[in-house]
Amino acid sequence: MSTTAGVEYATECHCGTGFNPAAAKTVLAPSKCSTPCDGDKTQACGGTDALQLLNFTCTGKILPNYKGCADALSKGLPYCDTTLSVDERVSWLMHNLTLDEKIAMISPQPALGETCGDHTAGKASIGLPDYFWLTEANTNIAAACHTTPWKCATTFIGPMGMGASFNRTLWHLKGSVMGHEMRAFHNLAWHRGNAGDLLGLTGFGPNINIARDPRFGRSSELPGEDPFLNGHYVC
Repeated sequence: MSTTAGVEYATECHCGTGFNPAAAKTVLAPSKCSTPCDGDKTQACGGTDALQLLNFTCTGKILPNYKGCADALSKGLPYCDTTLSVDERVSWLMHNLTLDEKIAMISPQPALGETCGDHTAGKASIGLPDYFWLTEANTNIAAACHTTPWKCATTFIGPMGMGASFNRTLWHLKGSVMGHEMRAFHNLAWHRGNAGDLLGLTGFGPNINIARDPRFGRSSELPGEDPFLNGHYVC
């Protein structure tokens, strides 16, 4: 896939004139630039009105985890036909699943992986993928670091500490960051520490039960013991 990207010449610096070494390169006219980047005259930067367009070619394709309607088989079936209504697509899908298959899609399947995280079945004959439900999201998106130790999920204080802050803005910001990171790891086809648990888009956390008994081993996953506080934390 070939595409184009732009680099704005304001405070940014682009090293080189193209992402693809095999692509033809056009150097931005010196009149559009100010001083070289860090004294390197092979780089052009500065000039608030300039925009350098770069042609690049992506190699390979990462398919998000558990993405449906992604192969020729499923794309040729009504449930993946976007010209049909949602009701029509769902109706076709339900009519092409047996009772056992429907149950397998909402219950843990030991043959697919550990059952605490809840691996549920798909149906290969219609191109419907399996799924993994438990992407844990109490303190962070429970993912392995992506390729290097520096590309990791942001780790926050747990729900009880967050609840004790009484700070609604903080709660929403944590949720926003974690939502973006979950989507990013999912799109990168990434996994938890166990490479067999690929990350889906359903996050488990925080637990919104009320902390009633200090002996409960997961009290740190709860916002607190006050129903009023818990209610606001949930919303």
